[in-house]
Formats: sequence, C-alpha cells, structure tokens
Amino acid sequence: IIFESSLSNSTEYYIQFNMEQLTNRDRFNQHYMTKIRNAVQLWDWSSFHCADDSLPLGRPCLVIPFWLADPTDWIQFSNKAPTTDALFFGAVGCPGRKALCQVLTQNMVPGTNWTIKCLGDTYGDDLKPYILDTRIVFVEHCYTGAVLPVHRINQVLSRGVPVIS
Repeated sequence: IIFESSLSNSTEYYIQFNMEQLTNRDRFNQHYMTKIRNAVQLWDWSSFHCADDSLPLGRPCLVIPFWLADPTDWIQFSNKAPTTDALFFGAVGCPGRKALCQVLTQNMVPGTNWTIKCLGDTYGDDLKPYILDTRIVFVEHCYTGAVLPVHRINQVLSRGVPVIS
C-alpha cells in the first residue's frame, strides 16, 4: 500500500491510498495522477471523494476508513497526567490554522497557567508524544469546501485525547 504521493513505486502492483484532501489541487500533479491510474486499486478515506464525479480521480475508488489502515501502535494511551493543556498541529501555511494558533496563544484567560502548543510541520512518530501529553487537541480545516479531516481526528482519538474540530 502506497500512502504518499511523493514515493516512487516499489513494484508494479500496488494499492494507492489517497490521504490528501482532493480540494488540494497542488498535490494532484502529473506524477500523482499517473500513480492513481496505474494502481491495482485506489482507496480513499472519504465516501464524498469516491462519489464525486467532478474530482480528478478518473477511476472508481474504494472507501476505506483511515483508522482501518492505522498502524497498531497508533492505538495507545498514556498513563501519566498531561503537561500540556491544548495542542494545535498542522502545516501553518494555511491561513486559518495560523490565525487559530495566534488566537489560542494570545487570548489566554488572565491569571491562568495554561500551556498551549502550536506545532507546524510535525507529523507521524514525531507528533505522537505531543498528542499523548495533552488534554485536548484543536484541528482546523485547511482547504475551503473540504470534507472533515478524519485522518487528523482519528490519530488523536485513537490515543484517547478529545478533539475540537
């Protein structure tokens, strides 16, 4: 199963699991579209994506909820008390995300000692300890008209941490 659009094919037989919001047209370049066309199967985490004929898939896809493909180590909980009150993560190049991060950090209630972390460009194994060490995670949509980013939400919920999206 190939998850990222930037990886080269390691075999001629592969399943392409589309994890990107289809409203992000920058990711749907010639290389990625070739991978979609040549895959044995195309999977997507969104039934909306698979059902929308106006999207650039050009072939049928199967809806596979992202959590079914999560590595088993994603489902874990921390036994220690979190040291961070709120966490915000995701590429800060999205205007909405940058604004939310500023609102969270600059509008603290006077007299509180809340800790809020805003992480940009931290993903995968590097992100896991931050999620496990927080009380709540904020998830902000990046793309106008996009579906709910369940791939972001599920990785937090699978660790037992509440999400505000």
